[in-house]
This record gives sequence, structure tokens and C-alpha cells, in this order.
Amino acid sequence: TFELSATKCPGGAGGCVIDAKYKSSGAEFFGTYRNGGFSLVGNATYSKAKKQGAGAATFVRADGIPDLIYTVSANYDIGEIYAEGSVDRLDSAYLPRSGYAMRLRYTRSLEGLGADSEFAQLDLDGTFARRFGKHSLLAGLRYHATTSGIAPLQSVYRLGGFSRLSGYQANELTGQNYGIVMGGYSYELGKL
Repeated sequence: TFELSATKCPGGAGGCVIDAKYKSSGAEFFGTYRNGGFSLVGNATYSKAKKQGAGAATFVRADGIPDLIYTVSANYDIGEIYAEGSVDRLDSAYLPRSGYAMRLRYTRSLEGLGADSEFAQLDLDGTFARRFGKHSLLAGLRYHATTSGIAPLQSVYRLGGFSRLSGYQANELTGQNYGIVMGGYSYELGKL
């Protein structure tokens, strides 16, 4: 959809006149793969768009229109229920100097709710910060466990990236269980 009234034209008010001809040829692919509760959907459009400007004798490649556009998405059918509780008393979400935060979650996957497999997971995250003048100490704990059954691919724990073993790429490691103990120190140089 092209809205003439919203188009900014060089030379002033009064709207625009689209003075070019466009033509395009191409192909589109759409496909779905389904296996149990997993589906993968892909869509690709290949197009050769050309434009003939006002007074021009030939068509040239249209600028701003890519030759290939594609999307791929994965979907999982899950049947889970969960209970979660959390408290957050940290003075900052990014660089806490005092307070605490805790989160506890229990997840249960049930075939009766549409899941492909049954399993249970327990997640506990805690962060504690304490200030001593301009100094502060930070401690943290992450304990995530599959307590029964085997979690399928979409529900395994992922590690890597900031605050989850940052020496690894984001989501580089996966597993049924993990635990991390963290510690930190900060010194206040000044206030803004």
C-alpha cells in the first residue's frame, strides 16, 4: 500500500506523482514440515524488480527492493503448567549495590495437556548485594534442574552469553540441569 499523503516530495506541498513504471517477475516457495508436536515453516520469495523512470526508454533494477526475502520459524506444541513466585528488592537491575532478588518456578509438562513427553523442572535464581560504604559485594545462585523425565529440545536449559557462562556464545551449551554460583565486587567512583 502506498499512501500519497504521507509521502514527502522534494519541492514542496501538494502531494506526489508517482512517475515511474515497475515490473517484476519471480517465484515464491512456502513449505511446512511437521513431526509430532514440532513444525518448521519456511517462506522464500525471489523477485527481479525493475523500474522505468519518467522519460526513460529502458527498465533498470529497482532500488530498495531486495532480490530474496525469506523467513523460517519453528513452533512447538507444549502442554505445561507452572507455578512461580518472585521477590525483587535490588536497588538496580543492572548494577545492584544493595538488596536481594529471588525467583522460584516449578514447571510440569503433561501429555494430557498436549505435550509429547512428561517431565518436571525446578528453577531457582537468587541475587544478593550488600553495600559497605563505597564498596559492595554481589553474590548469585542459579539452580535449574529437570527433576523427572527428560526435557525435549525446546525445554532444555541453555547456557552461554552474559551472566550464563559468558566465555561461551549465547545458547552454545544445553543440558537437562545446571547450577551456577556467581560473585562480584564494585566500587563507587562517584554519582551522576
